[in-house]
Amino acid sequence: MNPATTQFSNQNDIQGAALALAALNITHPDNDDEYGDMASQIMEDYCPLLRVPDTVLTPEEEELTDEMRETIQSEAHKMEEELLSSGSPMIQALAGRQPTTTE
Repeated sequence: MNPATTQFSNQNDIQGAALALAALNITHPDNDDEYGDMASQIMEDYCPLLRVPDTVLTPEEEELTDEMRETIQSEAHKMEEELLSSGSPMIQALAGRQPTTTE
């Protein structure tokens, strides 16, 4: 398991959320309202703590949710970069790019 995610409860799937967010970033490069809604939904689906309204969280829990969001976004960015640099024709097609070919 990634050291950055071991501090979070095993009920919260940080890596799963990051991978889903990376896929969203690849397929929806525009950060419009629809993207924001989908990104929030992904994080809440994978991390139940993020569904809790801020008004009922303790300051420590608020800090934890902020750290979770930052970790998810950071890990998603790393995964996205790795996937896009892989040269995989499938990933390139999802990104709307022409696959790179080696000759």
